[in-house]
Amino acid sequence: MSKSGKAIPKLVWTLPSLKSTKQPSSLEARTIVVHRGSLVLNHDTSFRSEKQLLGPEKALINSFVVNRPFPIPKNQLATIFVEPRIESGYPDLVIVLTEHKRLKHWNPERDYLVPDDFRLLHLLVGTGKKTNGELNQYLGRQGQTSAHRLKSAGLVTFHHNQWSVRRPGRVFLSSEIIAVEAKTAEWSRVISQAHLNTWFASRSIILVGSRKHGETLAGRVRGLGLGVWTYGDSEFRQRLRGARFLQPRSYVSCLFDHWACRVHKAFVK
Repeated sequence: MSKSGKAIPKLVWTLPSLKSTKQPSSLEARTIVVHRGSLVLNHDTSFRSEKQLLGPEKALINSFVVNRPFPIPKNQLATIFVEPRIESGYPDLVIVLTEHKRLKHWNPERDYLVPDDFRLLHLLVGTGKKTNGELNQYLGRQGQTSAHRLKSAGLVTFHHNQWSVRRPGRVFLSSEIIAVEAKTAEWSRVISQAHLNTWFASRSIILVGSRKHGETLAGRVRGLGLGVWTYGDSEFRQRLRGARFLQPRSYVSCLFDHWACRVHKAFVK
């Protein structure tokens, strides 16, 4: 319970503690891996996963997480979500990059936000001002409740009977959201899964354990904006970078941004 008497949405951690630092420098100090079922955020179990990778795909993902071949700029913090559950399914990995200095814009009242609030936030980011009547039309009675929580968090304002985003540049704090799907076979299926991930990710990557198959996949997905990484001879290689989409792409983008910021606010001071 907070000093104001409001219940803060539940946080359950089973992660190793990190040494606090004002300016994290080492890669280990700037990276937090959130494993399946290890984190509960908000009043529901949005992050808990019922999916579990098995066999060679699990080994491929684990190796990718341990080796972290993707670049993490020195001014960025990385949060790696392993098999999160979202509305469209269970991406194998979601990597969120956040500039450390942008966390100073975090309002503690954001800790009280729940998933439905981000549906409204994304609506306002994408469409502009809305009246109370329009909120009821889009989101029902929940719309005004969410609006007031967002206002308390400093994300929206109410002026002349209209709700609008207060400071668009401080709503979404992450610089990039990267989704990764790993497969050792079933190429059509992994292409479909990776393409589906573009509804929330700024980049969507296919990870395969064969250079030969990676080259073939790169040719098939070039027009879809997907990236391809391969693993062979104990080395990860980027075969196709893929497109980078503007954020936030959906309310789920806002959710991952929120989760990543809360994780780092808890562990990195």
